[in-house]
Amino acid sequence: MKKWLKWIDLYSIRTKMIVCFLALSLIPLLILGYLSYQYYINDLQNSVNVYTNEVIERVDKNIETYILDIENILEIYDDYYTIQYLRLNEAGDIDGIQKYTVRLWETIQLIKNMKSDLVDIRIISHTGETISAQGVYWSDRNDPFFANIRNIDEEEFVVKSPYIDMFNRNVFSIGKKILSPSLSEPAYLIIDIDVSLLNRIVNDIKLGEKGYVYFTDRAGEVKFFPVDTSHPKFIKELMNNDRLLNAEKGSFEEKVEGNHYLVNFKRSEITGWNIIGVTYADELNADINKIRQLTLVIAVGSLLVVVLISVYLTNILTNPIRDLRRTIKRFADDNLAIRAQVKTNDEIGQLASSFNDLMNRIQWLVQKTMDDQVKIRKIEMKALQELIKPHFVYNTLDSIIGLLEQERIEEALDLIEALGMFFRTSLSHGKDIILIDAEVEHIRNYFTIQKFRFFNRFDTKVEVDEEILNYETIKLILQPLVENAIYHGVRLMKKKGLIEIRGKEKEGVVVLEVIDNGVGMSAEKVNHINNVLTGLEKTEDENEYFGIRNVNERIKLTYGIEYGIYFKSKPNEGTSVTIILPIVKI
Repeated sequence: MKKWLKWIDLYSIRTKMIVCFLALSLIPLLILGYLSYQYYINDLQNSVNVYTNEVIERVDKNIETYILDIENILEIYDDYYTIQYLRLNEAGDIDGIQKYTVRLWETIQLIKNMKSDLVDIRIISHTGETISAQGVYWSDRNDPFFANIRNIDEEEFVVKSPYIDMFNRNVFSIGKKILSPSLSEPAYLIIDIDVSLLNRIVNDIKLGEKGYVYFTDRAGEVKFFPVDTSHPKFIKELMNNDRLLNAEKGSFEEKVEGNHYLVNFKRSEITGWNIIGVTYADELNADINKIRQLTLVIAVGSLLVVVLISVYLTNILTNPIRDLRRTIKRFADDNLAIRAQVKTNDEIGQLASSFNDLMNRIQWLVQKTMDDQVKIRKIEMKALQELIKPHFVYNTLDSIIGLLEQERIEEALDLIEALGMFFRTSLSHGKDIILIDAEVEHIRNYFTIQKFRFFNRFDTKVEVDEEILNYETIKLILQPLVENAIYHGVRLMKKKGLIEIRGKEKEGVVVLEVIDNGVGMSAEKVNHINNVLTGLEKTEDENEYFGIRNVNERIKLTYGIEYGIYFKSKPNEGTSVTIILPIVKI
């Protein structure tokens, strides 16, 4: 998973969004396509199944309707002449039989001509004498068909499956029992119907291009097949199918020699035949293939639409990001004037607006930094001007001349060296930042010069932890404070004074202290000085506290307003000035 996420991270947001859009669109689309495909296939199969069942029901209904219609027409079995003919036949009255035979034959001919499918109507006496449209002849009373008729009730009838009769006609027959109080034995009425009737019924049936309907008896033997050829092997396989032999109605699939068939069947209540509909599955598969192709075309078309929409929406969403990216890149090329175009109010628009605010802030800070640098330069120049006061240089040189006149060569050389080192550190090759070590050395040289000038009226002490000597500081921050301690502190004392320089690291900052035991200051003056340094109060004279203000401002401009100096003092107890600097190693 992590490797996959790393692989994703290699691509742009636009690519990721397109992939996400496609995934979120294609997954439901594929699922919907698959489910729709399965639904249409199942619906097609169900439709074929329902249609085939309806066809079988219609075939059964047509045959039933025809047979019932024939039964209603053929009331001849209850006709007066029929009963008289059969009664006289039982009595052996030949003269009476001849009289009624002609009349009965005419009636049979009349009824036969009413329907073209009626091949013959036979009335068979208990002796087997038969009168029909073909004339009078004898029938075999031992025919199983007659036995079936004998076993039914008076109102019922029996259907004999298609067969070739004695006159070489392809017919199927309907048999009915004739009963009358005048007869001691039942007679039989048999109607022969041309099989072409079944052909007409099933020929209009369409079960695909190759499907068909055929009939079997209860034993599974084929009784009617609509094609004038030998039965397919598939039909022979179905003859012993348990479902056809035992069930009244149903459907199933069968596979024979690589061919797939759908079989629907129903047993007719009127005829007792199995009406079987056969559909070739390969035709159904052809329709399924069409559905599959259509589904594929729709899926591909939908995919193209999804891709186009995904790219379009992604461009709409990512163009502001790309514009912002180009803007940031131009900013990276030091173009601070560049600004992002805010075109929307969404998160991207807010980001662009925040970027513009940031750019404005950066530009302001850059300008402020430049202004501060100019200000620092001016302050430093003033500091140097204060440092190199004419009277300071004149007095120092005058002291050196005095030493030389007194031939105190060593002391003069020490003073010259201290003065040279003092100015060298002050200039520092134009650098603003120096090591604390250099700043401490600078103040040692200053001590040497001032102690000589003031005839050792004060002692000095330097205690700076070695660990902070390699930290950075801005130059010339101790000298103005030491000068202040000399002129406003120890110089005014009657006894010998002491000036200490201390330095250490404390609570994450560098702390430098200039401490004297001079005359000190009142609390009001100390508060006033500290308020001036923090900006709470202003001085009426810009030269007031110039030296200490110069140090404080340079520290704040360089390191921030949280750094700087502050005073503590009490009258006649001395003064301490604390300098707070950040820890910055060079």
